[in-house]
Amino acid sequence: MKKRSIIYIMICGMIALIGLISLPFLPSIQAALQAGNGSTSVLSLRVHTGTQKTPTKTQTPVKAIIVAQDTFQRMDSVFWGTASDGQVWGADANSSLNFTVANQSGQIVDGTGVYSAVLGPAQTNAEVVFSGLVSNFGYANMGAILRWQNANNWYKAYIDGKQLALLKNTNGVLQQIAAVPFAAVANTSYTLRFRIVGTRMSARAWPTAQTEPSAWMISDIDTTIPSGSGGIRLLLDGGASATITLFTESTVALP
Repeated sequence: MKKRSIIYIMICGMIALIGLISLPFLPSIQAALQAGNGSTSVLSLRVHTGTQKTPTKTQTPVKAIIVAQDTFQRMDSVFWGTASDGQVWGADANSSLNFTVANQSGQIVDGTGVYSAVLGPAQTNAEVVFSGLVSNFGYANMGAILRWQNANNWYKAYIDGKQLALLKNTNGVLQQIAAVPFAAVANTSYTLRFRIVGTRMSARAWPTAQTEPSAWMISDIDTTIPSGSGGIRLLLDGGASATITLFTESTVALP
């Protein structure tokens, strides 16, 4: 009997000792049992206890801003005067008697020579969109200008009845940069979009009554003129006339 008591006491002591030794490992044992039962809460906690990445900031696109605009919705007058946005036309538009406002459009009448009209402050990255027609192409052309600094320094995209071309004037020296075929008909309204961003210039033209093309028709690079105003420049011949119904210059939206 005494021997049994001693054995019983030894067994109880061993059980107690095992309990003391196992006590620090109970959380791990419990986690293993939970994982074995299909729970993933502890495993998920361990996965997410590392250093969290800082969310990447999304750049907000810069909206295009209209810097010059004329709809010509005003009374008939000599010269183009003050545009619908309150700015005053420059270059020949307020000094040459060939420029008039009539029938809610800007007109250049009885033209023989080169005529320029600029509107708005100097810009670097910008585009001009205008709609208009000429009465007779012949040797005439009609185009948008950007980075106009003076009569001898500017970029131009124009149509002349046969082509859409890019032209630059540097210190009075004209140079055609690029050209693609584009058939245009007299007394038909065309819309032209001309854009310069950095050193890249691009243009497209289409009949005003049709949908604007999605792709640029012509594009090239030039580094000569860094900034300037936007406007319209025409070469008219033999008393031809031109009619402009809308002009807008905007900054270019960049990401």
